[in-house]
Order: sequence, then C-alpha cells, then structure tokens
Amino acid sequence: MSTNSDVFLTNTSKEVSVHDAQAVGGPGVHWAQESENEAAQVAVLCAPGVPSFVASLHPHGALFERPFNLSEACAHHAGFVDALRERGVRVHLVGDVLRRSALPQLRRLASARLHYRLSEDLDPLRASVHTLRSCSAQYKRQIVQAMDRDQLCQTVMLSPTVTLGETPSGETCSISTQFDPLGNTVFTRDQQIVTRKGLVMGRMALPQRCGEISVMELVFKELGIVPVGAIPAPFTLEGGDFLPAGPDLCFLGVGVRTSLHAALYMLRQDLFGTRRVALVSDYFERRQDRMHLDTVFNIASDRVCLMMDSMIGEDKLHRRLVTEYVYENGAYRLNRRDVEFAQYVRDEGYTIVPVTEDEQLEYVINFLNLGENRIICVHPRTKELLETCEQFDGEVTYIPFTGITNMYGAVHCSSQVFRTKLAAPPLTPSTVPSCKQSDAVEEAFPRASFKTSALPLTSAILDDSPSSSQSDRTAESSDLLAIPNFSALSMLSSSPHDLQLNHAANVHLRSLLKTRAQSPSSVLHLQTTNRVLMIVPTCFEWNSDTSSDNLFQAQSWRDVQTELSARYGSASVKSLRDVQHILLDQFSALHRTINSLGIETLLYTHLPVHHTPEACFPNNWLSTHAPAETGGEGTLILYPMRSETRRRERRHSIVSDLSELYPREVNLSKYELGTVPQFLEGMGSLVLDRVAKVAYAALSSRTYIEMVNRWAAGVGYSVVSFHAAAYHEEALDLTLPGTEQSDSESDDDDDDDEEENRKSAPESRSSTTLSGAPCPLLRGSSESSKPAATDESAKVTRSRCGTRGAGAGAQRRGRNLLRAGLLARMEAVVKEPSAVTAMLHEHDCALVHYTTLVLFIGSSLIVFCAEALYDERERAQVMASLRADSDRTLVLITEKQMANFCAQLIELRGHNDERVVLMSTGAEQAFEPEQLEQIRGCCDHLVTSDVGLFEVIAGASVSSLFAELF
Repeated sequence: MSTNSDVFLTNTSKEVSVHDAQAVGGPGVHWAQESENEAAQVAVLCAPGVPSFVASLHPHGALFERPFNLSEACAHHAGFVDALRERGVRVHLVGDVLRRSALPQLRRLASARLHYRLSEDLDPLRASVHTLRSCSAQYKRQIVQAMDRDQLCQTVMLSPTVTLGETPSGETCSISTQFDPLGNTVFTRDQQIVTRKGLVMGRMALPQRCGEISVMELVFKELGIVPVGAIPAPFTLEGGDFLPAGPDLCFLGVGVRTSLHAALYMLRQDLFGTRRVALVSDYFERRQDRMHLDTVFNIASDRVCLMMDSMIGEDKLHRRLVTEYVYENGAYRLNRRDVEFAQYVRDEGYTIVPVTEDEQLEYVINFLNLGENRIICVHPRTKELLETCEQFDGEVTYIPFTGITNMYGAVHCSSQVFRTKLAAPPLTPSTVPSCKQSDAVEEAFPRASFKTSALPLTSAILDDSPSSSQSDRTAESSDLLAIPNFSALSMLSSSPHDLQLNHAANVHLRSLLKTRAQSPSSVLHLQTTNRVLMIVPTCFEWNSDTSSDNLFQAQSWRDVQTELSARYGSASVKSLRDVQHILLDQFSALHRTINSLGIETLLYTHLPVHHTPEACFPNNWLSTHAPAETGGEGTLILYPMRSETRRRERRHSIVSDLSELYPREVNLSKYELGTVPQFLEGMGSLVLDRVAKVAYAALSSRTYIEMVNRWAAGVGYSVVSFHAAAYHEEALDLTLPGTEQSDSESDDDDDDDEEENRKSAPESRSSTTLSGAPCPLLRGSSESSKPAATDESAKVTRSRCGTRGAGAGAQRRGRNLLRAGLLARMEAVVKEPSAVTAMLHEHDCALVHYTTLVLFIGSSLIVFCAEALYDERERAQVMASLRADSDRTLVLITEKQMANFCAQLIELRGHNDERVVLMSTGAEQAFEPEQLEQIRGCCDHLVTSDVGLFEVIAGASVSSLFAELF
C-alpha cells in the first residue's frame, strides 16, 4: 500500500496557499453565520481518499447511495474546491489541517482510534507475556510515538483494529487488520452547525459516523475556531438539518438524524442567537434519501427557496410541521405549533420553487449559496429553475459532482461555511429587532414559558412508571424552574416532543378546556371530545410480548410478512423499512383527515431508546375525564399494563403535560407489580357510556374484575362485565380487499353452521370469573344462544357474514367443541388466567383481550358483537343495559365482522360540534350496506381510514390510535 499522503487523505486540490493555511480564528474571535444568503468567507471541506475507498467496498453498509469511482470523486471534489477559491472563499481541507496540527493532540486522537485485541481462538490465560504486552496501552503508545504525521493522519481516518494470535511455536503474529474508516467525513456539513452565536459541535446519529466529531473538533481547534457549545450524549444533531434565514429566524429539521432533544437542549442553552427558531418536524416520512432538511428545502436568496413538491400543502402525506419558539425575557418560549411548513415559509415572504421527488433525488435542492445570490449547483435543473424564477436575481454555476453524489450528498452537504467574523462575544437574540405579530396569531397561539420535564438527575434513562402523586409533580416542577442547567439524562427520560409541549401546550389546552367547561352537558359533549393525543409510530414494531393473548395480532414476523404481501403485494413490502413507510403513510393520512375536520391533536413521537414498540396506542395506559363526568376536578387515570414493554409507554413527561390539564390523578399502575399482578388496560379494557356512567368490560388476561370494580368505585360508574371469545385467524377468515364473499356462499355456510349447531347443542354449565367469584363463563347453549335479529326496534340491524372453505369448517369445529362442554375442566384452573388462555387455545378460541373489539358506544350509536358472548345470561344482561338507552341506534355485528374491527370505531367532534365517526377501511368493507346506512344516520361525517398495517401487526384499529382528551 502506498504511503503517499495524497492517497490516504487526498489533497487533490491545487497546492494550499499560505493564506489558506493560516488560522482563521483566535482568542476573542467567533465565526458565525446569520443567513444562507450572507457572503461566505471560509469553507471547511474534506477530500475523498482511501478512507472513502475502504468504506466503498460495501457502499450501503457505509451509508453511500451506490458504488462510485474514487478517481472521479477526487476530480469532482477538486473542481468544487477550485470553484470556491475562484469566488474568494478561503478553503481549508481536513487532511491539510490534520497534518499541521499539534503533535500531542494528533497522537492522542490517533491513539484513541487504534485498537489491538486477541484472537478469539487464543486463550488469554495461555497467551505469552509478549503477546499480552502487544495488546497493552503502553505498547500502543510506543507505536503511536514512532509515527510521522502522515501515519498519524492515516490512523485517525482509518481506525485500524489489529487482531493478534500466536504461531504454533508461541510467536506473536498479526492475524488480521480491520478498518473502521471515516469515509463520510467528505460531508463536512454534518458534524456541527454554525449559528448566529457561533460553532456548535453536534453528535452523529449513526455509528458509522460517530468518529467524525473528534476529527472535526481537532480541525477547528487548529483553525482557531472555538465552539460555543456541544450536544451531549445521547442527543443527536447533524448540520444538514440547519439553515439560517437571517438575524430573526433560523430553521432546524427534526427527524431521522436530528433529535428534538438536541433542538430543545440548544433552546435551553441559548445557542441559536436568532429571535425565532422554527423546528421543522419530519413526522410522516423519515426516509434515508430525505435524511436532512437541506435535502428537501434550501434557501437561494432572501426571498426565494426550493422545496420538494410532495411536502407542500396540508393535504400531502409527507407534509412537515413547524413548531416556532420566540426569544422573550431571557428564554425561548413556545409561540406556535404544528404549522404546515410551506405555509409557514410563505408567511415569511418566500417564493417557493417546487421540485419534484425525482429531481430531489438528483440533488437539485442540495446547492450551496455563497451569499449575495451566488449559487453553486450540481444539476442543470437547479440552474434552470432559478434562472426562470422572476423573484431570483443572481448567478448560478453548475459543476459536475456525480462522483460525490454517488456517496449520498452534494455541495451543501460537502461544505461547512463560515460567513461572519465576530470580534465581540456572541450575540443574544435580544439584540435582534422584533417582528410584530398580528393580533390574530397572538390570540390563536398564546405564548407560554419553555421548561423541561422534571426528573431527578439520578433517574434512569427511561422512566417506566408515572409520578406517584400530584404533590411530587408540583415539587419537581417548582424545583426545575430554579435550576439554571439540566442534565441530558433527565431530558431523554421524556418523549421527543414532551419537552416542547410541556408547559406551553398545557396553557394552550387549558384555555380551550375553559371553553369546554362552559359548554352544555349534552350527550354529545359528555360522550365525545374534539381533542386527542396521538403518538406517531416512528419506532413501531411487531411486539412478541403482546402476541400471546391477542388473537387478532400476527403471531410472528413471518406471519406479518405473509399478510402484508397478500394486502399490498410482495413488491411493496421487502423490508422493515418498507413496512415503516407504509405505517407512517397510513398514520399521516389519518392525522390529516381529523385535522381537516377540526379535531385538535397533540402529537408525540417515540425513539428506539424508549423500547416501546406499540407506543402509538396511548389509550391503553391513560384516560381523561372532564369535571362534568366525575363531578369534581378533571381526572387523569393511569392503568396497570400486562406487558412490560407497554409499561414503558407511561412516560413521565406526557403525564406531566396532562397533569396541568387534569389536576386529579388516579394511579392504578402499582397493581401490575403486586404479588398477584392485576391488570386493566385503559380504554381498551373499558368501553364507557359516559352519559349513563356505565362501564362495560370483557374480562380477560388484560382486564381483571377486581381492577374494573376498583376503577368504577373511584370514578363513580356502575359495571357490566362479561366474557367474550373469538376464534383463531384461520377460523375467522379475515376479509381482505378483493376477496369478499358472495351473498349466496355466505348464506349456505351460515345454514350449515346452524344445522351443526342444532345437532351439537349441549347442556349449560357454570363457572367462575377470573377473580374466583361465581358467574357464567362461555356456557354452551342451543340455537337460542346465538342472538337472533329482533323486531323490537327498527334501529337494530344484524348482518349475515358467513365463512368459506376450510375456515368455515374450523370455525364450526371450534363452536361444537365449545358447546359440547369440553371446556368444563377450565373450572379447576379458572383462577389462573394464563391457564384459561391456554385451555381456550386448545380449542381454536380465546378470550377477546379488549372490550373495544366487541363494543362501541357513541353519542347516538352502539355497535355490538353479541355473538362473541356465548353465555346467554351475560348476553341478555349486556343487551338489556344497551337497550336501556332508546335514543341510541344499536347495530349488531357478527364474529367475522368483529375480527375485521367493526367495533373498534371512535366518535369525535369536529367543526361546529359535527359528529365524526371514524372506522378502518377493512371495517367498512366488512359492514353490510344497510349497517353503513344506519351508521351514517347517526353522524354528520362517516370517515374511513386505511390502518390495515396496524391491524395486521398489532391487532388494533382506529380507536386504539387516539387517547381522547375530555
């Protein structure tokens, strides 16, 4: 291997001038930038070289877009350097700066990047003393001390790991040398951001790039550029997400590579320097090819920008939402939230030039603005778009750059620009002239103070349990306001959006709740709300921890893949990333729909570090209750969860947000940790008639009668409990789009079912509840056990939705076994829920885990699967209770319709108190036409949304995605 330094660190540009080699900073000097359109004075670049070559041996593993030609990449990068210098920009190459850096610092960095280890085949106890010494820190110091500057630089950039072994004669030998190259250092934009305050060192989101931070820190130190701040672990911030837009405003993207925790840390530490900060959240797309904000949005002049067209407008699935903070009285305060990005940019006076998705992938947006409307771009289309834009008056230069774009970035990614040299200390936002806001904005988005979630500094990274009392929460909040600094650890225990919305959102929602409290206590207002909490499924996965007692959930990842291929085609679902994109699209469409109907949402996200694969179903661990319902204060209830992974969803900061809206807290989570754990999973376990104050509960391994009664006593409800059973997926024969059964087939199968049922009608049996109290359980019965259509009320409808093929036979066999009394031996083990579940599984059936699968109650509509209740007395009791309210329409559904989530509906209030009923597309297809007509007659808007992926992966539908805020 050649030792030519130009090969390893590839100074492929012309000879470095004395002017460029000089330090650009010094004591008391800060480099900053106010705007993308401010004149660039200094740029730091890194030429591709051997580190890039080593990384390119597996391009995707190294985060490159595709294979590339190193010679072409070097030539194109050299052309970029020349173009900058020709326009008066001082260019500093990372390799050159490293070579001339102080030797002690360079050696220290090289030592940290050099590793020795013993072979796995060599027992350390049998290794020779010489071999062991060869792995010691002392030996490494000797090696590093002997290196020249080029060797040190090579070691820093390649990070070699030498594996040592021994020959049969006991001689030390090198078995292999592995490299962890910093091939992506070419993209010098990402390791830091340069704000109006100065240089802020970031943290890379992916392990392939983490070593770049220490390299760039040494480079900036050698250049005399002193950072004003740094992002602590475990937050992540990458420079491609930052775009300054003048002394009054800057943009920071939050999503795939930059965490909101990092953004909030910067707000708290006052590191931006602008009066306003716009956090641009990528909730709904999160794709690798749009990893940074500068890949989809860029500023060409003070009034012209380019933006990807598929994210322009509130109707777009991949829209981005802005949360704006304003600097006031020495701190940043939340001013506006969830404003559609393109509208926000237009309101700032920019003309948006739309760019197609195909053009975005060709890096049309990732140009570099050298200031004063001087643009360097890598695609002719950029030049064409800007030169034909009437509002743009500037110079656009095209340079070839495919050698670098193959590595997944263009000229904006490949350069860190410094524009302003400050001789004075960094500016404070208070020196920025105010921009007067309209009274309408002030009224619609009242300002509130910014604060973080209060957790003890010694708390774990994940706060699995909610705070225990209101007094504790109050003390924590008051203590926090007196603490000038806070730890990164305590911030991470909150959700990514917890800190953003904590106090500010509370004040905003409190003002709305005052309006709500003054509304008449009508059925509509008691039973429904117009505000919901949603958690974006940014880290949603199939959860093996919940599959054991959820008959509607896929039982393995292979089952998920099979089902998704049947629904969406095998070409659409090739990887987990494809699944994630479909999930986000479905969630985005649902969020877009309810927002358009006037329903307010509080959005949160979850991170991999939270380890909460099903966090997007918040209604299972929390519920809210208005004063009119409880007869006292607004109430927040926290629930005991059966799954340990789901207990982590009770994040402290979400509870803290809601506690200011709901001063009374009922915390039942302690019962999940008792000697005999007991569970009640929120509004999945309970279906509430909030008008009559009746709680319906289908008892199961997630719903214990003791917990139901305890809850009811605390809130003032009466209880109607029952047992509901369902058949396994193959027996239920779930409806897939395009596989609907004809009416004749359905009728024939139903007739066969009825005939076999008459032949196998058993005598009734009694059993006990899960708590041991006597009550009927899944008792066999004759034909009368199946609820028949009734003429008592014209409002009652029953569907005939039969089964077909082998699925019908399996369902008949399961029914016959059940009704023949073969489950009688469950009486001996009924006190043990897991034994009950196992017994039911033997006969192709199981207890329905959530009541919402069986029953829905709205302001004027009830949907109920009476077939799922095999005990005649329990069914009669539930039916009598439901029919007690003659003003509600009752729609009866079949077991097959239940399996298609026809009961997992939700009713919300939209504009002007319009009644909005939401259901999944699968549920709509499973309903009979006459049933749908009856449902439409009970609401102002019947809205369907495709959430099929959630139904397959988690066995949950529309209603599970909302936590209602009453």
